[in-house]
Amino acid sequence: MPKAIKACINRFISYKGSLEFTPLNDQEPQAGYQHKFVVQNYAGYIRDKKVLDAGCWTAPIASAIKEEALSTELVGLDENEDALSVARRNFTEFKFLRCKLTDPDKKIESGYAAYFDTVIFLDVLEHLLSGSEISVLKFLNSLLKKEGVMVISTMADHIFNIIDPAWAMGHRHYKLKTVRQMLEAAGFDIIEAKEAGNLWWDIDLLFFYFSKHLLRKKYRTPVFIRKKIMRGLDKTFIATRLYILAKKRMTQVN
Repeated sequence: MPKAIKACINRFISYKGSLEFTPLNDQEPQAGYQHKFVVQNYAGYIRDKKVLDAGCWTAPIASAIKEEALSTELVGLDENEDALSVARRNFTEFKFLRCKLTDPDKKIESGYAAYFDTVIFLDVLEHLLSGSEISVLKFLNSLLKKEGVMVISTMADHIFNIIDPAWAMGHRHYKLKTVRQMLEAAGFDIIEAKEAGNLWWDIDLLFFYFSKHLLRKKYRTPVFIRKKIMRGLDKTFIATRLYILAKKRMTQVN
């Protein structure tokens, strides 16, 4: 049996989530429509704020922030050193630190305790080790100021999950109720929650995976697909993404 097929089978059977992706082949940060949507939609929580990009990868959020010309003190955390190297090379004005969110560095925990105004947690929840979500959210909560907020997005659970090939290999999709419960258990109060996206978002992701992992080429969303995708930000029939704005609770849970 070819090694690649065997690896896929093993992943399907045993995958429980990981933030570590190898090999890295995104040598240039590219802000996609989701990164731009988050930065534009939540600009008031980013402009002139201290912002943590948790699970920053190669820093597409930083790219979107620069495109919008927002004055921001940004710190990115990720466990993949290759991705961080790309981020540091492209965004020297920001700080990027290696940190495994499921086992955070004590220096980061103490050095950035109650430091940030905003945490951006974009499409990372589904990659965490299964069962570690609440503990990671509690860690991120500890880095927020008293009035701090978190902007979190993740994959929505829907009847066409199979379109996302990673879902078939253990990539989790969530119900809004489930993410709400996780955030509340981690010491957050929900300010607003948005179900967005459409099946074109997942179809585009399928093309992205194919181009990146099989063809080893940079993928750019075709114009006609982008137009259909953008409709999912305002009106949706089958939601494929969850966007939640949550505030740190004044009385914290243990």
